[in-house]
Amino acid sequence: MALKKKEALLGLVLTGIFSGLVFGASKIWGSGVWIVALSLAAGQIAVWQIGILRRLNQKDKQIKELEKGAKDIPYLLRLLRNTQKQIDTLLYDLLENWDGLSRDSAKTILKKARAMRPTRVIPPHLLDAYTMNGKIRVQEKYRDSAYPSEAPLFYDKERIEAYIRQIRKKATPFPRYGLTNLWLFEALEKYGIRGKTVAVMGSNKPWYESVCLSYGGLCTTIEYNKILTDHPGLKFLTPDDYDKDPLKFDAALSISSFEHDGLGRFGDPLNPQGDLQAMQKMKSMLKPGGLMYLAVPLGVDTVIWNANRVYGKIRFPLLLEGWKTLETFGFEEDQLERDKNRYEPLFVLENTSQPLRERG
Repeated sequence: MALKKKEALLGLVLTGIFSGLVFGASKIWGSGVWIVALSLAAGQIAVWQIGILRRLNQKDKQIKELEKGAKDIPYLLRLLRNTQKQIDTLLYDLLENWDGLSRDSAKTILKKARAMRPTRVIPPHLLDAYTMNGKIRVQEKYRDSAYPSEAPLFYDKERIEAYIRQIRKKATPFPRYGLTNLWLFEALEKYGIRGKTVAVMGSNKPWYESVCLSYGGLCTTIEYNKILTDHPGLKFLTPDDYDKDPLKFDAALSISSFEHDGLGRFGDPLNPQGDLQAMQKMKSMLKPGGLMYLAVPLGVDTVIWNANRVYGKIRFPLLLEGWKTLETFGFEEDQLERDKNRYEPLFVLENTSQPLRERG
């Protein structure tokens, strides 16, 4: 805009100068000379305007390049965040091992830093296991959602209390999973958790912890990434913490969580059976008759590496094996064959049997 104002002002000044010259020439030498002078002036102005247009086109190209670059900023910020997480952990290791740091120990630390980032492709020796010998298709959608333990997530009380107020009013929009939340609310109103111990399986935002508190549950979150909070009603454990001192819960919430297990996205070890083993482990974590409120993506069986799995007619029955389905909310049988479903239905499952023998 500043460039256009400047050029317009210069154009007025030059036009005035040329007009004065033409008028003077016509008085001295007559109208013939006036016409010639006018033609020369118009030609000069045209040349000048072409130069202006070229400069403006160059500016437009630069603006378009900047706009194109701006679209890449969110991706670059995510990349920078992931890189920073790796650098942070590497620096902590270097500081801890600085005294007497040898070439070999430095190589070990660098190997660890490289290994932190989830693998971008399914390792060839695990491909058959992840795809059930080619029965499940593979798509690509890479994510790195792991956090170093030295830089944990923090869930503040003010944010959690705001979520609780929203949940009690059922005020939309919800921060995630849309209709799944309404189905969960409906299930919790019918199969209550008030005064019961509840495990929230997986978390990167305190939404489902807030749901648990809103319905009177006593909440413990189990998550691969370390989480801290100043809310007195919440407790957080890593899977390793839990295994050291296992508890029995009355109920569990797993909303869009188990489909990630074993893909490495959240810093968990690669395991083609991670999701099925997690579901069976829940049997030992819940008391007999305990309830699990489960939601996972449904559709044509797919491994979307390394973001998540989608469950269809092949793998979904394996996921529910050994559980009794008490009721479903938002579920239709043909969802297992659709290429894409917008929302994840809610299943209320009862723990009625012992864990099955783990699959290899």
